[in-house]
Amino acid sequence: MTSNHKIVLFNLSAVICTYVQVLWSAPEGVSAADMSNSPIAYLHWYALISLIFLNCLLLMLKRKSILSKVILSTLVLVIFWLLMNYMEFNDRVASWSTFSVMGIWIHVLLNSILTIAVCGAAFFIINRNILQRT
Repeated sequence: MTSNHKIVLFNLSAVICTYVQVLWSAPEGVSAADMSNSPIAYLHWYALISLIFLNCLLLMLKRKSILSKVILSTLVLVIFWLLMNYMEFNDRVASWSTFSVMGIWIHVLLNSILTIAVCGAAFFIINRNILQRT
């Protein structure tokens, strides 16, 4: 498998995991920003930003081991997913009621544990296997 194929598969797995994670953890309710019920309309922008960060990270880690690349990429994606979940919860739930910033973060962390763990593990396993192939 060529390095171009690996990069394409890496990016594809990041986009798919991002879509699954955000749609799975998105709270029920209407968005205060655009009154929509689903984050699908702007989810591609979230995925694009995550791809830019991940590809820049891969360029910086060009000479590092495969395992360190996959671990750091997964960690960056997990942090990015937490921020997306925070923005979604803030937009769909907290904007309609009274939440403190700490209350929002506690709620987001508790509701994101399962989705981030499953999607993060899937991303890690898929990309470890993709990048280890010669």
